[in-house]
Amino acid sequence: MTAETIVVAGATGRTGKVVGPLLREQGATVRGFLRNADEARAALPDVDSRTADVREAASLKDIPRGAERMVIAIGSNSFRDPGNKPEEVDDAGVARLVAEAGAAGRKQVVMISSAGVTRPPAGHERCAKPMTNVMNRKLCGVDALRRSGLPYTVLRQVGLRDKPVGQSGIALVPGDPPISAMIARADVARVAVHTPVDPAARSKTVVLPNVSQPQVDGRKSAFAAVPSPRGWICWRAWPRWCRPRGCNWPDITGHSRHTASCAQRQRRRVGEKTGSRGQKSASSPRRRPGMWR
Repeated sequence: MTAETIVVAGATGRTGKVVGPLLREQGATVRGFLRNADEARAALPDVDSRTADVREAASLKDIPRGAERMVIAIGSNSFRDPGNKPEEVDDAGVARLVAEAGAAGRKQVVMISSAGVTRPPAGHERCAKPMTNVMNRKLCGVDALRRSGLPYTVLRQVGLRDKPVGQSGIALVPGDPPISAMIARADVARVAVHTPVDPAARSKTVVLPNVSQPQVDGRKSAFAAVPSPRGWICWRAWPRWCRPRGCNWPDITGHSRHTASCAQRQRRRVGEKTGSRGQKSASSPRRRPGMWR
């Protein structure tokens, strides 16, 4: 990784702020960007700072140019900034970054996403609906990365806590199984820094929880034990809420061929083709097991 230039999208975020210094410790040059040039220089003093916005495709054209790898650690926050909508950041924003990375011929893209994107959020309906949209859009961003043809790794973080790196072990769990666990933000950053140069991490999607084992560096060899997409097992049946209309179901490589837009994933199939809620019609698809997503 020495002398490489690595783009960190979200370098000023809470996780990105940890990723950048760790990459510099490895001898890499970190490139970050913000919408405002003055804010970029102030917030990223030791970083090759640029001015760009994931919501504007034209501003991203020079971001990956000359860089070898990319770490995507962006996330929407429409509560703080109404313009930071999941549709524009987690979905379309990631797709724009991936498109520019592909045009520049990047070696590897590591995306920090969230666990639970293939399952409906629990809780009160008023709180669950906004989170459903966020999770749907994050899954759309992951799909855009997978379809790009670029070498990729998706890291799905569980609940985050601000603790020093290395206090607990890190497990790499394939797919998106339901896990009630937490992980230190610094541990997520540590895995993200190691992943771009690990050939065994390519085309892998894992959930990252902390575990009680003391072998903190076990993650360095753990990617080799994670099954590749071909041959991954079914963790659970694909929930009805995340089935897009016209989906042909994932094939053996684990990628879904979507013949409908990602927005249709948000439409609940129950009740759309039936006269009453909860009663299946003859035209409704069978509940089939899906592979990892």
